[in-house]
Amino acid sequence: MNLIKNSAWEYQLIRGGASGEWFADPLDCCRDLPGAWRQFSGWPVSWRLYGKFVAHGPWTMEPCLLEVDPASSDWPESIHVQNKELPGRDVAPDANGVLDLSRIFGDGVAGSAAYVFGRFHLDEARRLSIHAGADWWMQWWMDGRPLGDTLQKGNHFQLQDVAHLYSVSLDPGWHLVGARILAGSTGWRVVSEATVKEKGTPPERLRFSARRLFEVTDPERFTSLTLVNAGDHPPQLNGRSLARPLADMRYRDWSGIPAKLLRNGANRLTREWAGKKAFDVLHTLALRRFCRSGELPDIQLPSDLTAFRAEDVTLQTGPVLGWADEHTFTLACRTTGILPVVLEVEGGIRVESPPGVLHGFSVGDFRPGQKIGYRLRAGEGPARNVEGRELVQGRLRTISPESGYTVGVVGDPSPSPERFERVMAALADQRPDILLLLGDLTSNGREDCRWDSECFGRVPDLFRTTPTLAVRGNHEDDSVLFDHLFLSPSGTPNWALTLGVATWIGIDGALDWAPESEGHRWLDQTLKNASTPFIFLANHYPAYSSAGHGQLAADGLPLEAAMRACRQYILPLAVQHRVTAMFHGHEHGYERSEFPGGLTSIISAGGGGRVYQPIEGKIQNPFSVCNVPAHHFGLLRVTPEEVRWEALSLDGISLDQSFWCPSSSSPKPCELEVS
Repeated sequence: MNLIKNSAWEYQLIRGGASGEWFADPLDCCRDLPGAWRQFSGWPVSWRLYGKFVAHGPWTMEPCLLEVDPASSDWPESIHVQNKELPGRDVAPDANGVLDLSRIFGDGVAGSAAYVFGRFHLDEARRLSIHAGADWWMQWWMDGRPLGDTLQKGNHFQLQDVAHLYSVSLDPGWHLVGARILAGSTGWRVVSEATVKEKGTPPERLRFSARRLFEVTDPERFTSLTLVNAGDHPPQLNGRSLARPLADMRYRDWSGIPAKLLRNGANRLTREWAGKKAFDVLHTLALRRFCRSGELPDIQLPSDLTAFRAEDVTLQTGPVLGWADEHTFTLACRTTGILPVVLEVEGGIRVESPPGVLHGFSVGDFRPGQKIGYRLRAGEGPARNVEGRELVQGRLRTISPESGYTVGVVGDPSPSPERFERVMAALADQRPDILLLLGDLTSNGREDCRWDSECFGRVPDLFRTTPTLAVRGNHEDDSVLFDHLFLSPSGTPNWALTLGVATWIGIDGALDWAPESEGHRWLDQTLKNASTPFIFLANHYPAYSSAGHGQLAADGLPLEAAMRACRQYILPLAVQHRVTAMFHGHEHGYERSEFPGGLTSIISAGGGGRVYQPIEGKIQNPFSVCNVPAHHFGLLRVTPEEVRWEALSLDGISLDQSFWCPSSSSPKPCELEVS
């Protein structure tokens, strides 16, 4: 039930302590405010585009390549970049302000680059704020001088969510703005707009407020609330602040709010900004292409306040089977509202998770290879003699090392959930006993809603019937939700699990792995303790690759910090402790490398994201023996006698095969040069 369906948001701006009127349109509060930020109507609506060419990095700031008189209406027919002539053409963004270069040039591989330039005029000296976003990399200039860039970490946000903000003071006259736009795996688009600061000084004391008043009768019938489209900073409910469901996550909808915060009768949602924050809110209100920009406040307000009775609560995510072995399995799920959840397993096992939204279970004492049926039920509540309603059923089989087991390997489905769905469907046909996911499972792991729309909601049957081991990638962005839904053997991002003749180790390769670090000590000791004939190490970031991520710095080591750490610190430990093979994602496609001494490195990153082509003319991975830029999945068939590896296309075509026997599984001791 939407409790605020029959009400609307109202807005008020208090200036200098004086009371203000409430308005239905927030812009009506500040139309005559001196010194406020307004939309700059003179921002270019037509751009000169030059392209395309492919640049494989490293991505560094470039000087502006175009020197023209901003007051002139003439553009050069072409410009020269890296000994290539790039023809020019006039282009215009669509109605939403988006300039999609892939529609002009065709889909660009990661690193495809183009340049855009535009002119605008100022009648007098003004302070201008430029708000820009791209699918991945961009660099901006104003009058030939650098404004800013995203060359180190990418755009980070969705295209028209949060803009990158560049402020500049400009003299009267004509000005030339330009940008270099580089394609990433999500696309090749750019959006920009500008705001200008009006004359005058705003009042010293400002307070901007929003409120929504509504009535509730009999609130005791509800158990939990959800704010829909609430954004990062939800309003207060009846003067009470609401706790973020999980720290450092970004939410579209805030669920699990206790319904006891409601009052019988009049209720109110409120949000306030004071002082400079109130002035910055007015700057955010001036934006047309983005929700917010830079460090400006998020002013998104919820559209609905949904109230749940206990009987209305259902599963939102999962169930997701976590780690499992011969005798134990684990399971996680998430509900749409506050609810106790009961796990019932064949044989009379019953485990209850207390009222909440996130639930995790661990159940043991099974036989190897045992087929197990389970169901999740809603907790029984106060009437303990009433059986809780069923939420879902599932089946699984515990691991049977003696008879052998199959591990399905997939990496980097992001940012193509549709293709990920096809990859996982092809993998499911092979009936793996356990999954090994190598990271980048969503386009942004800190955006809560993406886990359901891009990952778990795509292949729910596979996740509820097949145990899963997973490691974080860069797109997970240290997501706290990752650890709640992918239950690991250690309960942390770094884990180890022994299954028969093989030890499986997973790490977060973006952590600190330098000698004397906690991670290095943990991995060293874990490898020392591994006594099985086969040892497999999963880390999203490879030490070597033949495509763009494997680009080298002047010292011969990878430019990317996590890949450099893998080569400098993790790879030597793997060689020292005779790891059989390392499995990686990150570099979209498939590549197998064989290092001196027998250690194998396999990049299996064909789970959906756009594949990357090897860089022509460069030998940055001298150990590569097989490189196939294709979508795929992998199968590891583990028996007491041997382990066999096969990479398969979505059509079931074998792309590569390898195998290890106990006598040959451990690399011979050797000195491997990290450079």
